[in-house]
Amino acid sequence: MALALLNQRGIPAGCEGDEQTLLTMLAVQTATGEPTFMANPSSRYPKGDNELVLAHCTIAPNFVDRYVVRDHYESRSGVGIQGEISAGSPVTIVKCGGRNMERCFVSPGTVNECTDNPNMCRTQFVVTIGNSATLEYFMERSIGNHHVIVRGDHAEGLSTMFKMLGATIDEGRG
Repeated sequence: MALALLNQRGIPAGCEGDEQTLLTMLAVQTATGEPTFMANPSSRYPKGDNELVLAHCTIAPNFVDRYVVRDHYESRSGVGIQGEISAGSPVTIVKCGGRNMERCFVSPGTVNECTDNPNMCRTQFVVTIGNSATLEYFMERSIGNHHVIVRGDHAEGLSTMFKMLGATIDEGRG
């Protein structure tokens, strides 16, 4: 709950001491003016070739259209926020990493649905991402586990910004 409330107030907060994702959240939030969501690529989704489930245990209420307060998935204690956004919502998925934050992944996507699998972190977005090369990035050469999601298609602007900062961009195109 603390992470959700900090993110709600515009203070990037995440779990597991993941400094690279926190820096990515800060950069994306600063560049877009939008709240961000730290999520794990959790599984391929069986309904579509380029669909991926991105999930995490809590989310800022100002990121989502609807939410409920639930127990924490792994511990079954404490509370977290399970959020949903409308099907068809555009999002951008971003991750910067490497020794000097020199690698970045940026990809537009579309939320197809929000699922409620009790065996997965609470907030679960099924996202269509680019093409098979984008999905390959997650399966073969991912910069890290946590990725940042921001609402809206900001892929071009974020790619330009990270290139200007000297990063190599993997846009999931092969």
